[in-house]
Amino acid sequence: TGEVVFFSDIEKSETKDVILSLEEIKEIEHIFRFGDEQKIDDLIFRLSKEEYLNNGFLVHHQYYIISIANIILEYAASLNVNIREVLKEDFISILFKYSEINTMLQYAKSVVLQLREVNLKSSISRTKEIIDQVVKYIEIKYQDPTISLESVSDEYKISVSYLSMLLKK
Repeated sequence: TGEVVFFSDIEKSETKDVILSLEEIKEIEHIFRFGDEQKIDDLIFRLSKEEYLNNGFLVHHQYYIISIANIILEYAASLNVNIREVLKEDFISILFKYSEINTMLQYAKSVVLQLREVNLKSSISRTKEIIDQVVKYIEIKYQDPTISLESVSDEYKISVSYLSMLLKK
């Protein structure tokens, strides 16, 4: 940001590796998965204001970035989403380009929101596909006296309540 830094200032600074605790990792995972946008913003604000980031330490962010990257990659994998197809860029290289934790976390937030959007679209298309298949099956088996919600749900390996909910749509 145009700030002049003298070697003597750096030489006197204590270096510190920034490492997320297991509790912090679990909290970030939970908020990235289930939190609304405001909760993610609150998390980013709090993480950006951590004591070790503002106490004159010469901070090494590598472990921090690797932890955030791992959280997001595991989230993408849990959604069965290929992060490279979504981002069209090397996600980890981009994370390492950020010199400030806050801007890196803002980028991470944008990635999480993109993953959520892809998952939502995929979920809607999967639901529509199931509905279309079930309707075709019912049309074919309409005259069969043994057809029931149970037999259809068994055929598509879904629960009766889920099938019932789909058919009500």
